[in-house]
Amino acid sequence: MERIGRIESDREAAGSSRRFSLDQCATVESNRITCITKPHPHSPLEHITHVGGVNSQGQSWYYARQRVADMIDSGRHVFRVKAGRGEIPVSTYVRNGSKFIRTIADGTARDHILSLDQCPLRGP
Repeated sequence: MERIGRIESDREAAGSSRRFSLDQCATVESNRITCITKPHPHSPLEHITHVGGVNSQGQSWYYARQRVADMIDSGRHVFRVKAGRGEIPVSTYVRNGSKFIRTIADGTARDHILSLDQCPLRGP
């Protein structure tokens, strides 16, 4: 888990100064996406339906794309994709009323989620 502090108004100082308060840190669950599921894996036109990975405790998970997008938007979960020696954060966006996920731009045109392997088949 990661600890992310909140920025608060400093009531003792004048106007717009801010103070980083470690006392009121929120806990954020960190997750790494390691695989994706698309209905037709080799089609560039298909969207991701599910993603899988591991959390900060090493536990595996497999969630629908919409659930991951909602978890990111809640502010209580962070998702990343391994790329080279680092990790790229995942963000959400809305297209035609549906939520999708993608990696945050890192200076390349590629969405690193789409380069992940297909998740193993899961039973009902």
